[in-house]
Amino acid sequence: MVTSNRILMALLSVAVGFSTFADAATYSQVWECKIDLGAGDGGAFVFKTRGDDSRAELEGTITTAAGITEVSGEIAGEVIRFSRRLADSPAQEFAGVILAAAEKSRRLGGRYSALYTGRWQADCVLESESGPAIRADLPALVIELDGDEHVAEEDIFVRARTVAGENLRRIVLVHNGEPIKRCVGNLCAMLVPDVSAGTHEFYAEGMASTGDLLRSNREVLTVGPGRSEPVRFISLTHSPTNPSERDRVAFEVSATHPDRVDLVEIYVDNVRKLSCRGDDSCSYTGGPFATGSHSWHAKAWTSSGESDQSLPQALDISATAGSCVIVGAAVGGADNLVDDFSAILRGPDDQGRDAGIQRILGREFRFANLRAGRYTVFIDSRTDLHGVPRQRNFSVDCSPNTVRRITVDFR
Repeated sequence: MVTSNRILMALLSVAVGFSTFADAATYSQVWECKIDLGAGDGGAFVFKTRGDDSRAELEGTITTAAGITEVSGEIAGEVIRFSRRLADSPAQEFAGVILAAAEKSRRLGGRYSALYTGRWQADCVLESESGPAIRADLPALVIELDGDEHVAEEDIFVRARTVAGENLRRIVLVHNGEPIKRCVGNLCAMLVPDVSAGTHEFYAEGMASTGDLLRSNREVLTVGPGRSEPVRFISLTHSPTNPSERDRVAFEVSATHPDRVDLVEIYVDNVRKLSCRGDDSCSYTGGPFATGSHSWHAKAWTSSGESDQSLPQALDISATAGSCVIVGAAVGGADNLVDDFSAILRGPDDQGRDAGIQRILGREFRFANLRAGRYTVFIDSRTDLHGVPRQRNFSVDCSPNTVRRITVDFR
């Protein structure tokens, strides 16, 4: 069964070759049909259509053995409805659709009578037609696209407008032979979404206030395949992979590209830490970093001008489990003495180097997140007005999950 809008509209205007518009004042078709009403009843069915592309008037006669009866109705959307006037009984209502269609022939069918218990079918041929000529040669209607380079899944903006002062009743945008939008007036535009790769043809048809039918220029657009993802040529790693707040972290970047790599840069928390020129690899060691979430990435440039930026890599710094804390206080000096202290820690937490140097504020010092082991704490003080230094040092055994407290007295 053929019930599409296109077939139905062809019933109204196929012979003119302009299937978008049909105007009541300027367009009509005459169809001659043989109708079968069932139960041995039938006859000749003649009807005329006039109207626009969404609704058409239907009028004519049915000639049967009982005589000639008038019919009238309309074609709206995909539905055909008309009624037959009978002499001694209420009008018979007919409803139906187009069952099949060719260039100049149609098969209609449906039901009729008060409760639509009867079935009818009609085979029709186009007897005559009249309508406006198409003015395709006049530059009164133009179609425009937003550029000539598009790729698949992009949107295309299409606009049709009048020029030279032409006044239009309606405009229809057509894409690859299919109407896609109807507008009233002198302008019609739409955004065609997510076009596919391939060839696309756009044009517009319009009806002038004079009844003439206009066709615009045709725009043919070749849509290329979708944009490919940018080429990634950077690889990166960091170690340890799960660093703690005590660890220094080594960042390694390599860039592999057919062209020479001129520059590689390493960023931690969006701050550039190192630039390596003339090499396709780059290494940076930093930290320790504060507990929590951090990120790092790299950039690279080639001799041919191509560039790449890696996706951000997560750098999660965990708190140290089972660490030791050394806290202490330095006491010294009378009112006429200068209190000036500093504390230095040496031990296994940094392979014999200074694990921390801390100016004592408020005569207290603190070293946290220490590995278990033996540490030496050096406390320096200038305790007189001449700046003569004095020093104390002592050893501390640090165990996991412990806090060692020390008091140093310089008095």
